[in-house]
Amino acid sequence: MEQHDRGRTVTSGTSTLLEVDSVYKRFGGLEILGGVSFSVERGEIFGLVGPNGAGKTTLFNCILGIIPADSGRIILDGEDVSRMPVWKRASLGMARTFQRLELFSGMTPREHLLVAYRVHKRNGSIFRDLIGHGIPTREEQERAESALELFGLVDVADTPVEVLSLGHGRLVELARAFILEPSVLMMDEPSSGLDAAETGRISDMLNNLRGSGRSCAVIVEHDLDMVTKVASQIAVLNAGKMIAQGAAREVLADPEVRRVYLGTV
Repeated sequence: MEQHDRGRTVTSGTSTLLEVDSVYKRFGGLEILGGVSFSVERGEIFGLVGPNGAGKTTLFNCILGIIPADSGRIILDGEDVSRMPVWKRASLGMARTFQRLELFSGMTPREHLLVAYRVHKRNGSIFRDLIGHGIPTREEQERAESALELFGLVDVADTPVEVLSLGHGRLVELARAFILEPSVLMMDEPSSGLDAAETGRISDMLNNLRGSGRSCAVIVEHDLDMVTKVASQIAVLNAGKMIAQGAAREVLADPEVRRVYLGTV
């Protein structure tokens, strides 16, 4: 197991897709992040857990560029993106899902995927797509169909998203992120609001994506069962510092982790 409250573990080679290097963030006189570091390899799912107020959301937003880190670096596929805006990081291969669903009412899963892929490829008029007058190309249709099949959405492909279950909505959001061909996928509480069956379906899908080996993902999650089933490694954040990182069983057995996160020794 690695302890990360002192310095940074550097992973050599070109397989590292995301590096978070000694990130600090203060709000007023309060230190929220105190030198957080970790790296994620191609094909990995990295689980980030911790108690409320640990700094997980702040770290998530610093990686995405929603808020700037005071110091430290964010490296995306070998490129320092620390001072880049959100849109630029997205154009370089960073995508995200949301804790609360961010889908467009009146649009179907198929339309969400067609619009997302068109934006990604910078083809056509987004306005025409949103009012239903965009004509998808054969490539766009095939790409959307492939994603619908991969995420088990074929049966609801042409159903307005507002009448779908929350679990299906999560799959639409995940498929929409996937169709952007990200190198790094950031997921904020993907199991939020789901029942056990829906959480299991999301977990199965994430395990399938991990097997592709083309990208990596970071999950901020409260559901320990879910994150330990899908994550290659997990890390525990507490009071803005990374206190443990490694295989789930080792991390959760760590006395310090049990003390600060599980409330036991």
